[in-house]
Amino acid sequence: MATGTATTSAWDGHEFFPASEGVWAIFKTLVEERKKREIDPTLAIRDAVINDVRGPVDKYTQPRMKSMHGLIELVSGWFTDAHKLDQHTLMQRMKPGLKVHRPFEFKDQLKIVAGGKKI
Repeated sequence: MATGTATTSAWDGHEFFPASEGVWAIFKTLVEERKKREIDPTLAIRDAVINDVRGPVDKYTQPRMKSMHGLIELVSGWFTDAHKLDQHTLMQRMKPGLKVHRPFEFKDQLKIVAGGKKI
């Protein structure tokens, strides 16, 4: 994990974090800080934005905003769960990637009725 707090560059105002002992610690720190700056503030104002319907455009936009925020919450929850894992376990979970999805694709291709016959 990060060994200290962020420092701000006098040149361009960007935040910099002290180097950690490994690339996974650096990766976790980067993702965590990005989540704090971008995802968390978006979720914080979610209810105010979604519930503020003022006209026909908002009635179209509101369902899309709810859908977007649902996805953000899902990804945020996944990050929170993944962040709790140790490096070895996280690597084991990440290696299969989308290969995990293949059995579900196959299942969707099979359409079987209750009698066991394909339709």
